[in-house]
Amino acid sequence: MNKKFKFYSVIGISTFMVITWAAIFFSHTVEQQINYYWQVGMGLSALYFSIIGIMTAAKWNWLKSGVGRGVFFISLGTLMWSIGQLGWSYYLFTDPSTQSPPSHLLDIVDISAIPLWFTGVLMLSKATGARYGLRKVKGQILVVVVSIIMISLSYYFLVVVARGGTAYFAQPFWKEFFDLGYSVGDAVIATIAIVIFALSWKVLGGRFKLPISIILAGFILLYFADFAFSYMDGRGEYYNGDVVDLLYMLTIAAFGLGVNMLDPSNLHSVKPPSPVPIDHTALPLEQPAALTVPVPVSSVPPESSTLTKESL
Repeated sequence: MNKKFKFYSVIGISTFMVITWAAIFFSHTVEQQINYYWQVGMGLSALYFSIIGIMTAAKWNWLKSGVGRGVFFISLGTLMWSIGQLGWSYYLFTDPSTQSPPSHLLDIVDISAIPLWFTGVLMLSKATGARYGLRKVKGQILVVVVSIIMISLSYYFLVVVARGGTAYFAQPFWKEFFDLGYSVGDAVIATIAIVIFALSWKVLGGRFKLPISIILAGFILLYFADFAFSYMDGRGEYYNGDVVDLLYMLTIAAFGLGVNMLDPSNLHSVKPPSPVPIDHTALPLEQPAALTVPVPVSSVPPESSTLTKESL
């Protein structure tokens, strides 16, 4: 599968999913079969994007290269997310009134994507030379400060505002953990990724800047998607096909597009120029050079050295 096909397939699938989402959302379609089929489509899209991402890692020698490791782990994280999404879609058809997974097994599968994505970001930053940004003191301070701010905001809106503070801690432990865990994990990944690549932007080669920018945009969208889902689910306002799902779709589209743009092969195959025909009749005929035969020195008759009467 060449890079051109993967590139346009990601663009085509993502465009189709966004257009169908808009048709569902703006027609105010709620809790209908089309909503659930769209969720299945998003899960299958993420599955496809992860598979072609893993195929891209193979072109970088799998785990033998830094870029290969980064692409592989980011794609593996997307794969785990797609499995969780497809599992969630199963519950939509068995119990359409369900708005969140009744089993924490799917939550475990979903949240396992976060450490995989985190590993992929670190591997990719190291391979592209961007990781040195964390060696700076200001980079380390910036990561800590921004992470604390984002985690604090997540705690305030998801625990205090959406769930009334004390009511949040009355839930079972696993419910507490997953409600806040997604946003906290996303906040850490997004913060570290942004700081690493922002401080090392000048070091990145031209071929890496656009794909990495798209991947970073994906992590930012992921944070807002998980944040919005936890907030709206806590207030009982989430439904399948909401704006939250658009954010999730844009997230996996960014991952699929950015990762596969790191394919080392050329996007457009360039044909070598055809040779220019040579008209031999138009070329001037060269006159053959005159042959010069070297004459041996011994064959040249020397001047007569015989003594004569006149020389005496």
